[in-house]
Amino acid sequence: MLVPVNIRDKATGTKRNQILEVSDTATVTNLKEKIAEVINLPKDNIKIVFGGHVLDPNATLGGLLLGPSTSVLALVAETSSSAAQSSKTDAERNPQNIGGFYVYCKQCNDVTRGKLRICCSGCSSPDVIAKQEPTGWIDVLRSNRIPVFCENCDAENLYARFTFKCVPCGEICAALSQTRGNWESAECVICCDAPQFVFDFGCNHPSCKNCFTHYAETQLKEAQFRFRPPFGYTLRCPATECDFCITDVHHFRILGPTQYAEYQRLATEKLIALDESGYFCPFPGCGASFLLDENDLPEVEDDQIDDRIQCIECRRLFCRNCREAVCKCETEDRTNSTINLTTKKCPGCNVSTERNGGCAHMTCTHCHLDWCWICVTPWREDCQWDHWFG
Repeated sequence: MLVPVNIRDKATGTKRNQILEVSDTATVTNLKEKIAEVINLPKDNIKIVFGGHVLDPNATLGGLLLGPSTSVLALVAETSSSAAQSSKTDAERNPQNIGGFYVYCKQCNDVTRGKLRICCSGCSSPDVIAKQEPTGWIDVLRSNRIPVFCENCDAENLYARFTFKCVPCGEICAALSQTRGNWESAECVICCDAPQFVFDFGCNHPSCKNCFTHYAETQLKEAQFRFRPPFGYTLRCPATECDFCITDVHHFRILGPTQYAEYQRLATEKLIALDESGYFCPFPGCGASFLLDENDLPEVEDDQIDDRIQCIECRRLFCRNCREAVCKCETEDRTNSTINLTTKKCPGCNVSTERNGGCAHMTCTHCHLDWCWICVTPWREDCQWDHWFG
């Protein structure tokens, strides 16, 4: 394999690029030996940096999943015993788990192994050293979390910019933060197989790819996805009575392009339906959904009031109160009064709910919240002892 190497001599300030040929089984030490031959310096004066960290001398180059355009950084400097000890300690504390990341690749149209890449937020150079290690997904997925030193631009206040690439094709992809390698050979909670990787809801109920896909397809078809702030329109764990959910909606790309588009449509409609400023166009052939903006209101004279709203798609006007193409506000007043008298709104999602006998313990069919018909609050033990059948 050919490895592009950016050689930086910190003592002289010189830079040079070199392409070296090594075997897939070659180690970092082997690469240092080849570089030492090129620059005529001891290999102990060379540090190989990749992904923001000094590499373990025993790490294999094949395990780094280097692409044809991916380079490593070789720093030429005096090494102290304390620095060597620090590198060894870091290696012992953070053993490599190559293949621990998974992505959804649009090019491959599948969940694939992912590789993490790091570059400078200022100049996009990969020749950076992280000043601290990421402690979780939040440090990788959010901007300006991990400060770095860049060998290329040497500017101040620089941060790491992380990207994930598909191992088979090298495309930049969305990382799946709730998909991981099945290191402990855990069984799928649905089929009891032990797959290579699992979808992990964070509740110790892992599921395999086939079962998760079938589960998501079924729940989408049966309209069982739920709006869960702040995660959005999502899916709870398939295990009975478990309320953990998928917090990263990129996982639903596993549904495929057609069903994922349907998921996005339903998610948008659900968000708009739960927002007081959300509207659906009532005209046949349109059906657009949108949030009301003052710019959408038709222009009227200063002394007039217009209760109409204009659809952002077909540009036709309809009543903003009854939301009908032909205003029915006067004829629907009696119906609305009856609804207000016979229903109560779920404290979780604000959906109007009618009670048809039974106890005061309500379970919302929309957001699955258990709530009290008397208190109109989430269900508590006090409700059971005080007015269960009130």
